[in-house]
Amino acid sequence: MSLIKNNAIFATLATYWQRRWLRRSVFASVAVILLVVITLMASDLLGLNDPEFRTVKIEEGPLTVTISASGTLNPVKSVQVGTQVSGMVSDIYVDFNDVVKKGQVIARIDPREWQARFEQA
Repeated sequence: MSLIKNNAIFATLATYWQRRWLRRSVFASVAVILLVVITLMASDLLGLNDPEFRTVKIEEGPLTVTISASGTLNPVKSVQVGTQVSGMVSDIYVDFNDVVKKGQVIARIDPREWQARFEQA
C-alpha cells in the first residue's frame, strides 16, 4: 500500500512541476512579447524611425547633363570635295560638322607652288 501512496505522491509532484514549468514558460513568453511591443512603440514615439529630410529653397540655375557613350557616328550626308590644282593647304575656313553651301570657299591652297609652275611653263 505504501508503494501505491509513493507513486501517487510522485505523480502529484511531477504534475506540479510540469504545471509550474508551463506557467513560467508562458509568463516568460508574454514578458518577451510585451518587451518587444513596448520597444517598438517607444521608438515610434521618440521618432527614432523617422526618415531625415533636408529642405532647401528652389533656385533657378543651369542644369548640366553629361552622357557618356561609345559607338560609331555616321553622317547624315557626306560629299566629295576636290580641287583643280594640287598643293599644300594654307587656310581652312570651316570646322568639322559645319554646314556649308554650294560654292562656299572652305579652304585655301598655298599659291606659291602652282604659281612657280605656271611661271616656268
